[in-house]
Parts: sequence; structure tokens; C-alpha cells
Amino acid sequence: MTALVDQYVATVVGQVPRRRRQDIEQELRGLIAEEVDALGADAEDAERAVLTRMGNPDLLAARYEDRQFSPVGPRYFSEYTRLMSTWLLIAVPITFVLVLFASMLVIADLAQNIKAAGVSSVTVGLVVAGAITVLYFVKDRRDAGKPDRVWSVDALGQGPEARQARAASTIITVTMLVGLIVLIFLQRVVSSVRDASGDPVPLIDPDLWLFWIPLVIALFIIQIACTLVLFFRPGWARVLAWLNLVVTGASVLIAGILLLSDQFFNPAFMEAIDVPWSGIVAATINGFILTVIVSVTLIDTVATFIRAYRR
Repeated sequence: MTALVDQYVATVVGQVPRRRRQDIEQELRGLIAEEVDALGADAEDAERAVLTRMGNPDLLAARYEDRQFSPVGPRYFSEYTRLMSTWLLIAVPITFVLVLFASMLVIADLAQNIKAAGVSSVTVGLVVAGAITVLYFVKDRRDAGKPDRVWSVDALGQGPEARQARAASTIITVTMLVGLIVLIFLQRVVSSVRDASGDPVPLIDPDLWLFWIPLVIALFIIQIACTLVLFFRPGWARVLAWLNLVVTGASVLIAGILLLSDQFFNPAFMEAIDVPWSGIVAATINGFILTVIVSVTLIDTVATFIRAYRR
């Protein structure tokens, strides 16, 4: 069987309960093989014909799972859940980190900043979930009486829904990275803390500008370039997935070194806002930030490889 069949089967079994995946995969592969043999035509043409006749893998997965679709019906449910998970898994943690970082530049109260970041991230999550749900509820009800859209095997990873998901992921990733670069520069000149001469006290240790920060900014720029190239040249997905792994891995490694060795935050800033920056307090905050960074990076990296090798 070709990669096209593998991708079709993977799309179906990836949406059903884990305990049933092996049985459903064996059933699907057996059914496809039988129908291809029955056609007796060129193997690749026969596979395309069989998969076209079987139809949209999202709807086939829905029949296997026997879902109760509410508020979105089977026509758009898989598209709805994919878009929802993509936005929530990226937008919520990014909002928390960016709001926390930005608020610390203007408000000298760590507890208040964490609260603001938490409220903002929850609000963004609720707004995103609500907006996507309403959009697909209306879309589903509007198209309820219409025939199902004609599905083709060419839509596997290349249809309008896939392009929309790639566009959303690209916008979010580029916005996050550009925002981080802007905040890194901004915290040097905008701060809630001033020294004796009235100059702003940066949140990030100024000594890191000698090597680490320029290196991190360079890695961010490479990630932005990879993200844009992937959107416009999806055929390069596998090469870019490995390059992205190297670049993001380097970024996480640097973050781990600086946070675990307590070199990231400026001690003068922490002292000025009355945070006892030592021992358990520093370890807890640094550990939490590193956990968020590793989690977001891991999710993004796994998703990138899944998309790349399903093509």
C-alpha cells in the first residue's frame, strides 16, 4: 500500500478511541486491499478510486466512533475540534507568558502580575472556544440541508481546511516569536523599577546581552523563517521539521541553562519589587516558566512532525 493509504488510515484511526485503533486499522487495511484487488487496475489508480469511494476520513471516523455531535454535527466536527485544539494549545500558554512578561515591566507586584496573566489566558481561552463553537454551530446549521461536499483523496493534508489550519498556526507562531523579540528589547527601556539615577532596571539580567540574548534572538528569527517557508513551501515539511527540532531544542536548552542556574532574571529588579529571590521562590518560578516553555515546545514539535510525515 502507498503512503496515500497510510495517510488515509492514520487520519481515521487518529480520531477514534485508543483501545479500538488497532482493530479499526486492520479492518480498514483489509477492506482497502480487497477492493483494490477486485478492481484489478493499476495499483495506485485503484487505491485512489477505492479511497474516493470510501469518502471523507473524518466522517468515516465519526461512524466508527458513533459520536453524539452537539453542538456541531458530523459534517464539521473533526474540523471544529482540530481548529479548537490548535488555537487553545498555543494561544492560552502564549497569552499567559506574554502578559506576565509585559505586566512585570510596568507593575512592581509579582502576585498581581501572575493573577493578571492567569485571568488574561483564561479569558482568551474562553473567547477562542466560544467564538469557534459559535462559528461552527452556525456553519453546521446553515449547511444542514445541503449534500455533503464532494471529497477527493487530493484533500488529504491539502484541502481548504488544512490550509486554514496552517495559516492559523503560522500567524500564531510568528506573532508569538515577534512579540517575544519586541518584549526582550522593550524591557530594557520600559520598567516599573528605576535605579538611583532614574534609569529603568531591566527584568532580564543585562549581562546576558553579551552572548545569550543575541543568540536567542537569532534562533527566534530562524524559527520565524522556517515557519514562513513551511507555509509557502509545504513540500519541504520534513526537512523543516528536523531543522525546527534543532532550533527549538537549542532554544529550550538555553532557557533551561539560564533558568536552572538562576541567571535569567535581574537580581536588582527582583530586589526592587520586594521578591525574596532565593531558594524555593526562585526555584519555583524558574521551574514553572521552564515547564511552560518545554510543554509548548513539545506540543509544537510533535504536531510539526505528525503533519510532516502524514504528507
